[in-house]
Amino acid sequence: MSSKDLRCRSNDYDNDKTTQFNVQAGSVISLWWEKDSKSLVSTTNTAIAPLGPCTVYMAGYESSGEGPQWFNVYKNGYVRGNWCSQTINNKNGGRLDVRIPFDIIEGMYLLRAEIIDLTNSGKSNWEDYTQGPAFFVNCVKVFVYSDGAVVPSGDYIPGIYTMDDPSFYGNFTESPSEEYVVPGPSEYFPITQIAL
Repeated sequence: MSSKDLRCRSNDYDNDKTTQFNVQAGSVISLWWEKDSKSLVSTTNTAIAPLGPCTVYMAGYESSGEGPQWFNVYKNGYVRGNWCSQTINNKNGGRLDVRIPFDIIEGMYLLRAEIIDLTNSGKSNWEDYTQGPAFFVNCVKVFVYSDGAVVPSGDYIPGIYTMDDPSFYGNFTESPSEEYVVPGPSEYFPITQIAL
């Protein structure tokens, strides 16, 4: 929970070498998970796909993700009988659509996408890497064209999750519930923005 690898899979991620995408504020960006070691998430074999929620965060690019920069723009847990990860893999062909807030200030951002695998969340020995939740994270560089002026308040990554968060403990994949609370800060959502 305290590793910088939680930020952008930092041990092998380089801001300067990542692909840049240009988007209009308020538009929808599609993130893809594919069966490819170089895709947005590295463990992508859909036959053994993780089961759990998805989150997407953004931070100012110049910060390199350091400090309280990360604001949540998307979170989805267990809805209509499917985990977010299942919806991506089984219904959307590997695609996750996320709307960029229409009112954020123009500029370059890091966009961090994550699937949290809860398959082993019923096990509490986190020192054994095969137990507890698993975080599949990566970042892309996004330039947002915008007339907006909002700089949403942010949080630290690492820092958004704690070891005692009840969203990480339980047999969630065996007994899923739509009452499941996706961990982490609340989503930044402009009042007049249309939800997906």
